[in-house]
Amino acid sequence: MRHLLASTALAATVLLAGCGHGPNLGDVPMPQLVSGPTYSVTMLVDSALNLPRQAPVKLDGEIVGEVESIKAVDYHARVTLRLSTRTRVPSDSRAEVRLSAPIGESFVALLPPAKPGGAALLANGSTIDLAHTRAAPDTTDLLTSLSVAITGGSYADLKTVVTELTSALDGNTGHLRHLLGQLDVLVTDLNAHRDDLDTALDGLDRLSTQLAGDSDSLVTSTRQLTPAIQELARQQDHAMTMLTSLTKLGNASTHVIEATSKDLGQQLKHATTLLDTVIAAQDKLEPTLKGLQGFASGLDAATPGDYTMFDLTIMSNPTITGLPFINLDGSDPIEVPELNQLTLPDLPFIGRVPLADKLTGLLNGLAAAGSSR
Repeated sequence: MRHLLASTALAATVLLAGCGHGPNLGDVPMPQLVSGPTYSVTMLVDSALNLPRQAPVKLDGEIVGEVESIKAVDYHARVTLRLSTRTRVPSDSRAEVRLSAPIGESFVALLPPAKPGGAALLANGSTIDLAHTRAAPDTTDLLTSLSVAITGGSYADLKTVVTELTSALDGNTGHLRHLLGQLDVLVTDLNAHRDDLDTALDGLDRLSTQLAGDSDSLVTSTRQLTPAIQELARQQDHAMTMLTSLTKLGNASTHVIEATSKDLGQQLKHATTLLDTVIAAQDKLEPTLKGLQGFASGLDAATPGDYTMFDLTIMSNPTITGLPFINLDGSDPIEVPELNQLTLPDLPFIGRVPLADKLTGLLNGLAAAGSSR
């Protein structure tokens, strides 16, 4: 009975469509993928190619809605989704346009947010922006990429490598055999020193660990060096000027040394001659120096006070303490009275000692020095 009713309805529908009167097959509503109340959500995606209207919307493999409409706006697709009110979707969820099979139908997959928790839920009129949507590659993209890889991609590069390698080895088999032998020796030596290499790698690991532990100190040191490096960079022109001046000074010094080297050598030779003469005459100089030393001692004895200023002019060779003056012209000597018998004019005091007493003491000292000779 049920099959009879279905056949009758189908025949009536065909009849009406053929007659052109009343509704046609396009007016027959398609069955809804979800039942019950729904709410509208807009999804913005770069490409919605091959995504049809009424395509399913899936969450964890379950159909929770369908595509209501698709429009192109500002070079991207605006897809309106109808979701069941029983479905609770976070507002920061992601959406992708996928294929059910390599040559299957497209659908919209709702994915959980990258950082779940704490976000509000999608409501009627909400929008999933471009940052949270993308279109998965379809079969066309796969075939295009495969054709590029085969004709002009990695396979073509591999063919070029093989061709170049064949050209390089053509006629060079002897050199290649020698190279392989050397490589075998190298690998054998490395294998023999495997323990040493392990020790070196362990040391490098310890060094890396130490550097990692001191990273804060290294960062601090680098930051402290930065101002110094910047200051050196600012003083670069002055440093170059100083180096240029030092270069000029070195050149001038070299010129002066070269110009005076002969004169300097000659002066050193003269100085050597002078020193030799002084050394040869040291026996004769010794009595003179001792005499000067004695004169200095007598002068100290003649001036016992702080200081004495006088102007004394002697025109002959006297001998003090009662001895006669010997005239330089050969005449008879002149008797000179004792110094303590001389009458000196009144002179002012110097400190606590009169100037006359100081002068008398000076003359007596000179006399004593003369008698000691």
